This record gives sequence, C-alpha cells and structure tokens, in this order.
Amino acid sequence: MNVKKGLIDEAAIYGDFFSIEDIYDVEKLLIGTKYERDAVVAKLKTIDIGRYFGKIKLEDVLTTLF
Repeated sequence: MNVKKGLIDEAAIYGDFFSIEDIYDVEKLLIGTKYERDAVVAKLKTIDIGRYFGKIKLEDVLTTLF
C-alpha cells in the first residue's frame, strides 16, 4: 500500500488464497480510505471477505495490512 497524507493512495494485494471474486475490487475499495484500522475494518465489513480471501478471516487480513 501507498499511503499519502493518511489516506490509502494505492493498494495491491497478492497471495495464494482462493478467491471467487476479483481481488482488484478490494484494492479499489480501499483507495481513499484513512489508513487507520477502524476505517479499514468499516470498508472491509461492506463486502463478503470469504469471496475475496477464501478461508482467510477478516482479522488475519487486518494483521497483514497493519
């Protein structure tokens, strides 16, 4: 992630998880979000994490991002 002035400016997510949906949607969702745990949680809770990260849980995604 690139963060400028406290906001996520760019996001790229890579991994060997089995997603049903295109991970680009999550990257796009995060752009413009404050790089603060609560703000990112709020955004990620608007989507079905399992469709993008397979069996990886929200908390594990957050640990990776922060």
